[in-house]
Amino acid sequence: LLVRNPLDCITSLFNMVCTGSHNRSIHDDDFQDYPEHWSEFIHQEIGVWKDFHEFWLSSTKLPIHIIRYEDIVSFPKMALSSLMKFILNVESISGTKMEHYIDLAVKEASPQIYKPREGKVNGNLDKFTDEDIRFMLQSSGDFINKFDYKSIFTRTIEE
Repeated sequence: LLVRNPLDCITSLFNMVCTGSHNRSIHDDDFQDYPEHWSEFIHQEIGVWKDFHEFWLSSTKLPIHIIRYEDIVSFPKMALSSLMKFILNVESISGTKMEHYIDLAVKEASPQIYKPREGKVNGNLDKFTDEDIRFMLQSSGDFINKFDYKSIFTRTIEE
């Protein structure tokens, strides 16, 4: 199960909805210029974000391995190695062809056939009001905590 910080996930989706594109973004000022639309979107999508993860985590028929988007970006070898150990059901892939292929994969950038908008990692907190942050934590705080994102919600607010 690939998870992503809801602050970045919701912002990315808003950009896609507003531009009709995966590779363009609205101007940062638009978040402040149209606060009612942005806030309504946040309130709707945090519920979708929570429901999606709740569905997959409550599935008892499938083994689930959680990978955070941020870890793939920041620590690709660790994230891919962990995934391969899960898929292969082994304790270690040290010295295997799989480890070699992961090393090759993370060594250099892959060729770009499709170039989506540059994904930010933990770079969208400034687009959210204290009220939005409070609402997200109240409605989905269990999952925000479970996936270790609470520290990113750095504003000092009353919970």
